[in-house]
Amino acid sequence: NQDGPSPVRPKRFFSPAIAPTGLAFCSGCALGPAAEGALFFATFNTSDLWRVTLEPGRTTVRGQAVVYHHSASILSLERSPAGTLYLSDAAGIYRLTVA
Repeated sequence: NQDGPSPVRPKRFFSPAIAPTGLAFCSGCALGPAAEGALFFATFNTSDLWRVTLEPGRTTVRGQAVVYHHSASILSLERSPAGTLYLSDAAGIYRLTVA
């Protein structure tokens, strides 16, 4: 938001624009130590799954990377009550695992 008396700028910009379809924090998601505590989000238009590493206070982005490219547009990303991360596309629902 660039308007108003106290504008707040986004932490990250994407060019070209992305279409996020879900986000979830990894907490016991069984994707390995690098994933624990990270924020994951999926994109519809690029079919990518991103991992975002945040500073401990979760106010600053330390790093981000595409960690998986899906074969179709990702419709949703969700975390189960048990901590497992799932993504979906038009054909089904997929559990994320370490390859």
